[in-house]
Amino acid sequence: MENWSPWCLRDGSPNAAFDIFVVVVHGFRMQLFFFLSGYFARLVFLRRGAGGFLKHRGRRIGIPFAIGLVTLVPVILVIWVWGQSVAPDPLIREMMEDPTSVWQYPTFHLWFLECLLVFCAVATLWGYFEKRLDAAGKLAALDRCFGRVVRSWWKPFALSLLVVPFLIDGPIYGEADAVGESLLMRPEGLLYQGAFFAFGWWLHRDASWMKELQRFRGFYFLCAIPALLVFIWGFSVVELGDANVESYLTVGGLGLLGSCVYAWAMIFGLTGFFLQRGAGHSCRARYFADSSYWFYLAHLPLVCGLQILVHDWPVSVFLKFGLVMVVATAWLLATYERLVRYSFIGSALNGPRKRETRSMDSE
Repeated sequence: MENWSPWCLRDGSPNAAFDIFVVVVHGFRMQLFFFLSGYFARLVFLRRGAGGFLKHRGRRIGIPFAIGLVTLVPVILVIWVWGQSVAPDPLIREMMEDPTSVWQYPTFHLWFLECLLVFCAVATLWGYFEKRLDAAGKLAALDRCFGRVVRSWWKPFALSLLVVPFLIDGPIYGEADAVGESLLMRPEGLLYQGAFFAFGWWLHRDASWMKELQRFRGFYFLCAIPALLVFIWGFSVVELGDANVESYLTVGGLGLLGSCVYAWAMIFGLTGFFLQRGAGHSCRARYFADSSYWFYLAHLPLVCGLQILVHDWPVSVFLKFGLVMVVATAWLLATYERLVRYSFIGSALNGPRKRETRSMDSE
């Protein structure tokens, strides 16, 4: 990227195309992740009950998070020190100063799991009361209101008004929290991501609501484009220009609202698209879905190390990017198949898997 980013080092030949790529993907990917997590969390809660849900989430999320803090995080820190020895950056070195308390211990990409643990704990408590409120018929009015929102074309705009307040005082423009920098997360960050989790949880209450997301998906993709441009406009004024209080409240506020509309529009557009086009069973898709948890946990030190190795190569940055992606993906797939999928690690991440005689391409 050409703009500064909290990363192990900057490539020797940055290109603005990667800035655009990061903005496009970063603007919705984690919000979509928490939305889906909330939907399936309620499914697991109903199947297993409160005690079984906590045990299941603790095994699948809590144990990998705890182990990752004492294995992955130290390895990543070593790699980042290596990156700073190759291409020093004062801001990165300041971020890497020794923590003064345990709450300042970095989590890097494991912050996703930390959020999920908090949300699942809250969801367990809510699930206990939800059953009793349902039995008393006290959630019917909320269900009717939620159903009206889900069936509407204007839901990305209405829901954006609910989450944009959590971004107003963020440490970085467009971010509710500087995630990954410390174990202690800001309440605004948890509330922002938690809103997407809660929406997914409530969506699971009625199977017909998910089908409603297939409507208006083309419209949402079209809405996402100007929403993203408004956010970029706000970012350019607040972070890169000579912003004052008035411009922050107007342009900056509109930019934050644009980022929220973009996130919700992409969530509904992509969910509707894949409900329509990818609802059938696929062994290949299932395999890659299973492997994605391992990819997520193990990719960061590998990608950072590869970036450091190639950062000063006198070749196209796009060639270096492609090489890093191909090598990292090949290594992660190979280790998943040979070391993880059928081992105790795979059982801990995804449940036990049996070796099949059919090829991965078979249906």
